[in-house]
Amino acid sequence: MWASDTAQIFLDDVRVPQRYLIGQEGGGSSCRCCSSRRSDCGGRRTPVGAFEEVIRETIEYTRTRRAFGQAILDNQWVHYKLAEMISEVELLRSLIYQATEQMLDG
Repeated sequence: MWASDTAQIFLDDVRVPQRYLIGQEGGGSSCRCCSSRRSDCGGRRTPVGAFEEVIRETIEYTRTRRAFGQAILDNQWVHYKLAEMISEVELLRSLIYQATEQMLDG
């Protein structure tokens, strides 16, 4: 994972006191997977704001950019495409909320 400060480590002949044991002995892999699912849910939330910002910038650009004597935003097809993108971002947000809720419910 290039964007994450993670690395593969190997621990041989390491003794861990019982009070520091997380989960069951030998169950580190399942613990790591649970952690991955949690970070996946959080990581998927991030692009929604970026997508919204790109759409806002696109709307502003099409409002000021002119072609054939009118703003590009005045074109019905442009409105349709923007509405479609906004709908897809809202669907993504809903999917993230649902996945997060399911993860929290176990």
